[in-house]
Amino acid sequence: MLMGGQWGDLQGWTQFVFGNPGSLGALSIIFVAHLGEVLFPDSATGISRVATLALSVSLIVGLAMVNIAGVLWGGWVQTLTTIFKAGVVLAVAVLPFCVVGEEQAESMSTLWSTALPTKDGMSGDASRFAVVLLAVMWAYNGWHGITPVAEEVREPGRNIPRALLIGVGILTTLYVSANIAYHLVVPMEEMVLEENRKKVAVLLFDRLLGPIGGTLMAVGVMVSTFGAINSNLLLGPRVPFAMGRDDALLHWLGEVSPRFRTPARAIAVQAMMGVVLLVSSTMLADTLTAGGAATSVFDLMTSYIVFSSSIFYMLAVGAVVILRRKHPEWERPFRVHWLIPTAYLVSIPGSSSTF
Repeated sequence: MLMGGQWGDLQGWTQFVFGNPGSLGALSIIFVAHLGEVLFPDSATGISRVATLALSVSLIVGLAMVNIAGVLWGGWVQTLTTIFKAGVVLAVAVLPFCVVGEEQAESMSTLWSTALPTKDGMSGDASRFAVVLLAVMWAYNGWHGITPVAEEVREPGRNIPRALLIGVGILTTLYVSANIAYHLVVPMEEMVLEENRKKVAVLLFDRLLGPIGGTLMAVGVMVSTFGAINSNLLLGPRVPFAMGRDDALLHWLGEVSPRFRTPARAIAVQAMMGVVLLVSSTMLADTLTAGGAATSVFDLMTSYIVFSSSIFYMLAVGAVVILRRKHPEWERPFRVHWLIPTAYLVSIPGSSSTF
């Protein structure tokens, strides 16, 4: 099949080496950055670089141990943090309209801007579009997270596509609403500053509710990223676990812990990969910055993820179109309208600008 065999193995290896470890590292960096906002609100530097690395590693290892201890533990953490996360994003979207009067709303609307300030060293609309698209693709990456647990879903051929469509639909609505709120309160010129890029939501709450609002939002982001790290350790290791069972990866990764009844080895190795990628990315970021090409660890790690995953997203969508034409007789519990893959294929030239 078009999406199996060697291509499927390659996608699994890419997810194992870059996708999931990169997500673990990037999310842990965000968590610690907002922890600094809570603990040191008046500090210009926040938590030191060494402490950030140590805390990030500790967070990854700690949540890996929770998920090794049992699926139930990881599942409860995921359920609670997901509910909280959706509430936080919803609060971001509606708060500007709840706490301001009509006159303030008119002044807020003047902050709306359709122009993106040019970044140093960048020229041309394509370059600026690529920067924006990279961030957007990172925000939505993980939409396919349910697929590694397909064997545990009732009627997966029908229910997984529905879960993906409904989940992405809800997420898109929340994200777009939140971004409208950002632009109504925080000027674009402030959003793009390096020190503000990862805490726009904190700026929004700070402007509307004062310092206590910024602190509350920082806590909200911490809980959100905590849940996202947990989901990567709950679902991500299922890929190397399944590949281990199929002998497409190290066979011993496909074994279940006799004590905890979880894929403990796959979880532990995936967490270790996240730590290794985080440490190596920190060293690379320091080297690039010393050489004059300043970049952040977060930007490096999200670039790994978006670049590697986009290749296989495009191949998978193209394969759906080819399979529909080559094998129209195959049973399809859930049929997708041809406009959906067509729209994605049309967007490929724009997506390729991130490469």
